[in-house]
Amino acid sequence: MDKVNEHVKIREALRGQREFDTEHILGEGNFGMVVRAKCTKEGEDNGKTFAIKIMKYDEYDKKSKECQNREIESLFRLNNSNVIKYFGSWVMQVGYELKLCIQMELCLVNLKTFVNKNEMGGPKIVQSPGPPRFYQQVFRQILNGLVAIHKMQWIHRDIHPGNILIANPNPHQISDIHVKIGDLGLARSTAVKIKIDTLPDGTVEPEVEKLTPFSWNGIHTAPELKEDTYDSKVDVYSAGEKYSTDADESMSTSQEKYSTDSSEASETVFFARKRNEEYLRMCFSNKFTFTALTAEVERRIRVRASRQILVQERMLNDEKRGIIIEDDKVVKYIFENATQKAKDVVLVVTEKAEEDSNIETGQISSENVSMESA
Repeated sequence: MDKVNEHVKIREALRGQREFDTEHILGEGNFGMVVRAKCTKEGEDNGKTFAIKIMKYDEYDKKSKECQNREIESLFRLNNSNVIKYFGSWVMQVGYELKLCIQMELCLVNLKTFVNKNEMGGPKIVQSPGPPRFYQQVFRQILNGLVAIHKMQWIHRDIHPGNILIANPNPHQISDIHVKIGDLGLARSTAVKIKIDTLPDGTVEPEVEKLTPFSWNGIHTAPELKEDTYDSKVDVYSAGEKYSTDADESMSTSQEKYSTDSSEASETVFFARKRNEEYLRMCFSNKFTFTALTAEVERRIRVRASRQILVQERMLNDEKRGIIIEDDKVVKYIFENATQKAKDVVLVVTEKAEEDSNIETGQISSENVSMESA
């Protein structure tokens, strides 16, 4: 079936079998196509427009069917403001072929296109001083969506600007930008699955099912995806690459310079997490003092400043160590060092009991910070 004829038959099938009027094609590729369609069926959805993803469906193609089932399952289970919303799915006859259709909320533009074509200054939007800055507004929401995906023990595996969608079509200011993670076609569960194999001698041997390695090298793709033992951190890597790109572009033409000597320094991002927790929270500060640092950690992590033990984990002499943050001198050191080496500042927060001020061993006192090798 040639493309033009296929498009016509899909349009006719959607209208005749599901009561959708196809308005135009939003995207097309090896996976199939995504169309914008208006519901004409009587009911609450009458007159509403949706995005409908249409793919070839072969019930005998086990691998393809497994991937499609994963996409539907992940969309069905997710309910988060920063993940594309799922409305339903069905199989329909198009000529002599079967097509799987997935009905989702309509987002007209992805992040990559939006940056270049928007009504807030075009590409210069990434250089807007804010607050919030463009990358801050977008990155927070990407992380929020990823938290929802990871909480149900799934990973997306394909986070890049083309799969980050703009929900509101014409935002007039950066704070109005609402993004959603889309295209979960490569998503899969990371929950442990046991495969039972029977050896020639009759012994039953359980084996943990491995993840599928990826072969491509996109700029947002984590290197670990080439292996079969990766986890949700590959999504964080991809999101971080996006964040880093936007942040670099934002800073490239601004004349602001980071300086720990100025109380009016530009707002700086750092990350913090509670000990024994996997997920990071993004924090912001424009003052590089111990008081300012603990106040922001209290705001984001919900641990009172008076009960915080702050540690920056570092690799020193091939050994993982922690720098205890106790005063302004250490705060200044870790941010200056991170800037020089183009690294992020990541803090681990321990909440101490009122009567307990003991700190785990294997950490470096602030008195010795200046003597330690970076």
